[in-house]
This record gives sequence, structure tokens and C-alpha cells, in this order.
Amino acid sequence: MELVAESLPDSPPVDFERDLYGADVPAAMELISRTDPEVGTLLVVGHNPTMAQLVGAFMPDEPLDSFPTAGLAVIDLEVEWLYAAPGTGAARLLT
Repeated sequence: MELVAESLPDSPPVDFERDLYGADVPAAMELISRTDPEVGTLLVVGHNPTMAQLVGAFMPDEPLDSFPTAGLAVIDLEVEWLYAAPGTGAARLLT
């Protein structure tokens, strides 16, 4: 995260959620739903298989053949974090 933050024009606030390590998709979504609605962009960094499953849960119609180490998926949500739920169609994969 330090390398990413150095390349940004402004240093973003960073929170480390120990509960994300080893979390399943429902637990990861619960953590994401706690995000303040004023936050416009959220970077979630975690381990597979949870991260691949999380992306797959949001994008059930998008083929997710693999999610490599250090992979990145950009998902645009059309709802506030609190209401972001996999499979609702309220998200689209940008990258």
C-alpha cells in the first residue's frame, strides 16, 4: 500500500482490517458495508480465494477464469456501500 500511496497526488486514509485476512465473502461484504457513504473509492486488498470469489459474487454474468496474484478488479457500484450486495445487479466490472 505504501508504494501505491506514493504514486497518488494525495495520501488516502488507510485502515487495516485484520478480520479480512481469512474472511469468506459474507464476512468481507460485512466489512465493506461499514464504509462511510461519503467514501467514493474503496480499495480492498486481500487474499485468494476470497478476493476472486468476491469479484465473482458481484459479477455472476462475467466469466472469471482466473484471478492472479496481485490481480486487480475495478467494480462500479450503483448503490451505497451499505446496500452493496453480490448478485443484485447493482455493480458492473470496469477492469
